Amino acid sequence: MEGILPKAGASLTDIVSVRQWLVDENDVDAYWVVRGEVIKHEIASMMAVVDRFIWPSFKVDLEAIAAKPATS
Repeated sequence: MEGILPKAGASLTDIVSVRQWLVDENDVDAYWVVRGEVIKHEIASMMAVVDRFIWPSFKVDLEAIAAKPATS
């Protein structure tokens, strides 16, 4: 996300919502620690633990929405 957001004129501080899916509930605590280091402001958030992804090597999937005020 940190590499893609600037291409749209945004940054991590512009994230307003994140959806997170993990395949191992044992990773939830570590995930929250890392997310807290990256996203330091309050956002809307949803997390789910799923059985698997289509690609077995994937362990986490993230969907983030960033918003910036319109400029004149």
